[in-house]
Amino acid sequence: MNNLFPILAIETSDRLCSVAILIDDKYYSEININGKHIHSEKLIPMVNEILNSNNIDISQVNSIAISEGPGSFTGLRIGMAAAKGIAAGSGLPIIPVPTFIALANKIADYLLVGQRFAIAKKASKDEVYFVKFVKTQKGIEELISLSLLNKEKVSSYIENDDLVFSNTSNTDIKDIATPTAIDIGRWAYLFGKDLVISNYDLLEPKYFKEFKVRNI
Repeated sequence: MNNLFPILAIETSDRLCSVAILIDDKYYSEININGKHIHSEKLIPMVNEILNSNNIDISQVNSIAISEGPGSFTGLRIGMAAAKGIAAGSGLPIIPVPTFIALANKIADYLLVGQRFAIAKKASKDEVYFVKFVKTQKGIEELISLSLLNKEKVSSYIENDDLVFSNTSNTDIKDIATPTAIDIGRWAYLFGKDLVISNYDLLEPKYFKEFKVRNI
């Protein structure tokens, strides 16, 4: 697909519920609402609002970029279901975007070449999603692949000069970061042209961690 724009982008992998419309690589609009358990109620109205406020009909959108995870089971499931529903109803392709890579690209924009940085995001009470990169001349290079770590072991993977972007209190946090829909849409048009999916019946979030039902 040669022209992905306008792109409707959706990010629901964490507490943030975020939607954006990217008209091209310079002009965009975004709506963000932060809160627990709001995605099912807020997401579709936010999509309608972002389209209406920019005088864009869904028929004018060319693709949907969706954050695929890992992250919140419920948030990812709601976001993916919404993206597939909108796409199916409008005949649009979907671009699944790796959440942590999109976030890493956002972070790298503000760093000097050679700076190492890690992303450590809470996965459960005792576990953390962890990945580590270095900023290079061409972008980012992965130093430690995305892993699921016991939160007590995270510090052993962090060196003195590393920056840590995290939402867990068991690291020496220097900054806290989460992607927004703009970051998802930006990654989609920069790197996602070969990931465009038109047959998305089997498209699912990348949970990474197995979902377990606990008895209360």
